[in-house]
Amino acid sequence: MTPAILVRSLRWCWFGLSALSVIGRVEACLWDRDTVVMESRVFPEALEVMTGQFPRHSTEFYAWREATLKKAVSTDTNNPALLDDLAVAFHKQGRHRQAIELLTLSLKVQPNRYETLSNLGTFTIYEGELVPSRDWLSNALTINPDAHFGRERYQLWLVEQLMLKRDPQALPELTAGFSETTIKLLQTDYAKFVQLRVNLDEGWTRQTPLRELSEAEQAKAV
Repeated sequence: MTPAILVRSLRWCWFGLSALSVIGRVEACLWDRDTVVMESRVFPEALEVMTGQFPRHSTEFYAWREATLKKAVSTDTNNPALLDDLAVAFHKQGRHRQAIELLTLSLKVQPNRYETLSNLGTFTIYEGELVPSRDWLSNALTINPDAHFGRERYQLWLVEQLMLKRDPQALPELTAGFSETTIKLLQTDYAKFVQLRVNLDEGWTRQTPLRELSEAEQAKAV
């Protein structure tokens, strides 16, 4: 095995082993004013994300931002961008339920706002509400399929795998006809789950083998 192939193989293996623990340790997809700034820069590579080596604000900063935003919202109560910012400030301080309640109200003002739906999809993960998270993320992706650096669909697929890990019967539309052994593999191997989802999105049927992901597709998933 050449060094380049070895590196690619190790990277994909690392991705499959570590993906299930990522949500709890690093940031999932969030939308506030900082996201806009981040999108104008080169997004961190996998190593930087996994080890936390990227710029981010402190809890104290978000406490200050909360106070500032509450004043702004008091004079502009129907501004969804301000409400997204405030909800992220709540979330960053560990108040996920409060963030969810705020954005649920915000949707009454603008029900098809991608950023709000995406944020709700993330906040509900932290509350352990995987089914609502899947719904919010699916709705967000319907509006903006390639947003958030093209990585939102991988967050959706991670939520789906976590659902399958909790209950092997949770996603019959994805696993119907699969053997118990195959379902166990999908429960534990995120790389294999991504391969399945990519194939399904391309119209794959069970009459043919799964297409192997290209190096570029693997790199994007990582």
